[in-house]
Amino acid sequence: MDLRRAVPRLLAIAALAIASSLALSGCFVVPLIDGRSPFDSPDGARRAETDASVRAAQSALTDVDTREGRWDFVALRGSDDCEGACNLHLEVQILPGPSAPATSPAAEADAPDPSSSTDPSASADGTEDTVIVPSDVLRDVLVATVPVAEHHRVNVTVVGGEERDRYGRRADLSAACRELWGDPVDRPDHGASFWVGTGDRGIVTAFTRTRTGVLADMHLN
Repeated sequence: MDLRRAVPRLLAIAALAIASSLALSGCFVVPLIDGRSPFDSPDGARRAETDASVRAAQSALTDVDTREGRWDFVALRGSDDCEGACNLHLEVQILPGPSAPATSPAAEADAPDPSSSTDPSASADGTEDTVIVPSDVLRDVLVATVPVAEHHRVNVTVVGGEERDRYGRRADLSAACRELWGDPVDRPDHGASFWVGTGDRGIVTAFTRTRTGVLADMHLN
């Protein structure tokens, strides 16, 4: 073997291996420095970006009073679990407020005292554990928070929160999703700027980290 020809080739291979190793290490290091899972994307939303969007969204939600205090709205940092926090995003929860409607006037009159109920999932009529979120409430929450998420370059997800009202019910967005976007809407579409699901009380996700004009795509502007 001609060492004079082999050495440059070996050096080039070694340099490529080192560069690849450093690049791969960087993919893990960048999220770790931010307190995220090492398996999160280096280009994923950072904690600072997400936390800034939470503060701005909560401020924007103070102006949303579609049904005169019957619904509460909470913005928080959402994430998935990839052996640590990953896919950080803005999460907005819609919760039944203190004056959320009973299933019907009769149901409200017959509702048990929540403090004496032994079944935490029992509703006002004893048959359901959800209360339907009107479509105008979901629409107004999205109109208030999607532009915030676009500005801060984070995705936003709107869900019914886990907190229950005085009748033991949680908010259900599925009917509102169907009214706004039709049925069926449970289908992943990676080319779209948003995704809607009607299962498990409904969910709306806007991919506002990489997309703008999402409200127009939703036909909500």
